This record gives sequence, structure tokens and C-alpha cells, in this order.
Amino acid sequence: MKHLFIINPVAGKGHASAYIPAIHNHFKGKTEEYHIEITKNPGHARDIASWYAEKGEYRMYATGGDGTLNEVLNGMAGSKCSLGVLPAGSGNDFIKSIYKSRDYADILEKTISAPAVPIDCGLLNDRYFINIMSVGFDAQVAYYSAKLNKKLHLKGSLSYFAGIAAALLKGKLKFPVKLTFDDEEVVEMEICLTACTNGKYYGGGFMPVPTTEFNDGILDVCFVEKKSLFGILTLIPKYMKGKHTKTKGVNFRKVKKLRVESETELNINLEGELTQSKDVTLVIKENFINFIIPAE
Repeated sequence: MKHLFIINPVAGKGHASAYIPAIHNHFKGKTEEYHIEITKNPGHARDIASWYAEKGEYRMYATGGDGTLNEVLNGMAGSKCSLGVLPAGSGNDFIKSIYKSRDYADILEKTISAPAVPIDCGLLNDRYFINIMSVGFDAQVAYYSAKLNKKLHLKGSLSYFAGIAAALLKGKLKFPVKLTFDDEEVVEMEICLTACTNGKYYGGGFMPVPTTEFNDGILDVCFVEKKSLFGILTLIPKYMKGKHTKTKGVNFRKVKKLRVESETELNINLEGELTQSKDVTLVIKENFINFIIPAE
């Protein structure tokens, strides 16, 4: 068995690098092959994962935040490698879907020794995602959260709340889009936000679709009709706790494919990383990734 630890040294104010001594200690006296690679810039984790995936079958551990996890996923996708995560970012959202404990003190040992199981993965145009894609107001929140985090070094939900405040003060509240579900149902409307989920949590703990499962062959979609400023303010606390499911204007679909179109550029939030597009298509890839789920 071969192990590869891809470490983002800037994740969580340097918390990812704290795993290095423990990794060396774990393999001391063992014959198993292991490698530690430190990322140097955005996109480097993907390049590292891709290079090792071509060399052989590795257990790859994304050591950082959700952005690092997404990069490693895209680097090893389509290979026989397995993927795990050692949480060290500000949000650590995807691991909340697979690991109930929030005590990560011994998660290294529990992850290295755990088996890999097949789970679903999403594909947005040509980029894989394992957790959540969103557009609209919360993508603006992600933009402002990232911007503020660079200045203030905020963590998790605190960073997200700061982003919410900034988006309410500076951003748009409604977005005209056309949503196409499974190439059949078409909905044209002004939305507040749309989230397409494979995992349960994002933004430091918000739950757009509380019933989402990462191994059911389905993408869950939550789309919220346009809201007034007051409507958004009353929605947010419910949305955070997953208590918004019966709120007026909140809609859900279970799909294999979703297309989102807009006449203007939309901010796209893909696992904390932002891009822009007028037209995106998402599909589910069933049992696509062998994921290492640490034992509770």
C-alpha cells in the first residue's frame, strides 16, 4: 500500500503542516511507502495528484481545506487511487458529511487505517466536485467571505457571516436564470440562490438539503425564489440549521443532471472556489471515487 499526503501549508493558518510530524511518526519502523508533498501555489495540489496517479495506485490524503480536497479530487479523478481528507482548513465542510465527530485529534490514524468505499461525485462542465455547487446570493457571500478572510483571517461560519453582511450591503439579491432538470423540466425565474449538493454542508456548516446522501446516485437541488432583504434575513438562520425546507419559495428537486443558464455572468461557488459563467451543466457520476472514510 502506497500513501501520498498532499499538504497545503497555508490552510487554516498553517494547521495542515502540523500533520507532518505525526505522519512521520506513524510510518516509523514500517515498510509501507509514503510521500509528503507540499503545495506551492493554487492548482499545485491537482498537478501533484495527477502526477502520482499516473505512477501507480496511491491512497491520497488531501491535507487542508475543501479547496485542497477539490484540487486533489480533480487530479486523481479517473484513476484507481483512493481519496481521503485530513481536515485543516477554515470550514472543513465535506468531512462533516462523512465523519460525525468534530474532534480531529486522532483522525490521521483513523483515516490511514480505514478502508476506501465508492461514493458519488458531481461533474460541472469539465470539473469534478464532491460536495456542493451554488450560484446566486450565496456565491456572492463566498466571494466576500474569501475577500474578508484574506484581510481578517476569519474561520468557518464566522467568515461566512461576515460574507453575508457584505453581500447584503453590496451585492445583488435576485438573479434571473433558467433551470433545466434532467433535460425535461424547465423553470425560468428570478432566484435568490440555487445549490446543487452531493454533501450536506457548506459555508462553515450551512445545510441547503439536509437529506443529501453522497452515495445515492442523485444530485439534490435547492432553489430559492427571489427574496426581499427581510426575506433573506429570516431565511438565513433556518438555512443554516436545515430548517428551511417548508419555507415559502424554497423548492427542491432530485436529479441526475442540472443545467443553469443566465443572460449575464453568474458567480459560481464550487466548494469554496469561485468562477463565472452564463451556462453550466452538472451531472452525477455514480460510485466514481473510492473515498477513505475514517472509522468513528
